[in-house]
Amino acid sequence: MTIKTDQPDSDIYVNGDHIGQGTATIKRMGFPETTVIKVEHGGQVETYTISRTMTLSTIGLGVISMYTGFLWAWEYPESLDIDLPEQPVEKNVVSESESWTNPWTDNPFKTRIMKAKKGLTTNENTGPNEAKPKQARSSSKTSSGDPWTQPL
Repeated sequence: MTIKTDQPDSDIYVNGDHIGQGTATIKRMGFPETTVIKVEHGGQVETYTISRTMTLSTIGLGVISMYTGFLWAWEYPESLDIDLPEQPVEKNVVSESESWTNPWTDNPFKTRIMKAKKGLTTNENTGPNEAKPKQARSSSKTSSGDPWTQPL
């Protein structure tokens, strides 16, 4: 099996072993297995996983070799062409000023989260002094006077 890349100075690794730059070959026929191919070039890494499969050659050799070819005559694809991207992918980097805030100097009420707590609701950008009480449920059986007889 031939492994080719579009960058002649890229490093090719098969199962963690460095086997060449730009172009490399590995044994095509063998036992069924899965192989990890990694290509590195200028900080870019491309990873491929390939497997040996049963082909017409496997069947033919299996019959001729008294069925042992079904065990050892599996094949990788004929070639693998790898195209690396032109420019490296930029990673999102968060600056230190964006990732850390001082809890003592920052306004804790500038968040846009609705908070509900024990009958009080706070809206966007409001502090605890501006909280509004929730309206009580109205009931048709309200009686003025004794609070113990009123429905809940």
